[in-house]
Amino acid sequence: MHKPREAPTRCAAMPTETRHHVSGPLELAIALAWAAGAVDAFVFQNVTPVFVANMSGNLIRFGIATGTTSTQSMMIDLLALVCFVVGTFAATVYVDHQLGRSRTMSARPVLAMEATLLVAMSLAIASAHDGYRPDPTAATFLIVALGATAMGLQAVALRRVGKVAVSTTYGTGALVRFGEKAALGMRRAERDHGVERRRTMAVIAAVLAAYVIGAAIVAALPAATWVMLIPTAVIGACAVFDASGRRPLPSA
Repeated sequence: MHKPREAPTRCAAMPTETRHHVSGPLELAIALAWAAGAVDAFVFQNVTPVFVANMSGNLIRFGIATGTTSTQSMMIDLLALVCFVVGTFAATVYVDHQLGRSRTMSARPVLAMEATLLVAMSLAIASAHDGYRPDPTAATFLIVALGATAMGLQAVALRRVGKVAVSTTYGTGALVRFGEKAALGMRRAERDHGVERRRTMAVIAAVLAAYVIGAAIVAALPAATWVMLIPTAVIGACAVFDASGRRPLPSA
């Protein structure tokens, strides 16, 4: 009687999914969140009412557009969603390739690519865009595609500050975690790891505040292309001066 064939086991040297969550310093997370809020605000206020970083808003917009059969709105929202996923896919493939080759990984190349896409986005705004348009044009589709892909790259470029999970491109999940930590802290519930809840809440609050402040500052500035150079320069500086450099592969 033959023994049943055992399922193949994953090689111990292969990285697990949690190891793809790139970690970096809080300063980097704050800078990236600030830039994401700034880009989101500029596009939404000066190009077309679509988010290139906050995909939760686009999902609702897509649902509303579908219900009201607004074809152009459906298309631009869907484009933003698809391009964001493409950016996360590309960044994850790169990180996985790094982990497969060595026990270190760096966000610098991903952030450099993001900065490059934002430069291309700024050039498209300067050369082909003629002001805010609720109804998207061909130039609008190009601008949103470049911005959403760039933000998708950023979403993977930094996933943790130490052991604290963060997101530099959206805030809904962060608000849920902040409320959860506050409630569990008040009830003095047991913790399953060594990170203090106050530390987690402080990190989440700092990243969320940076995102909102970035949006507020850009919203107060003139509707000029040069404004986009500010978040682009911030991302470029993050790529060049990321103090964490090549980080050791975290434990599973």
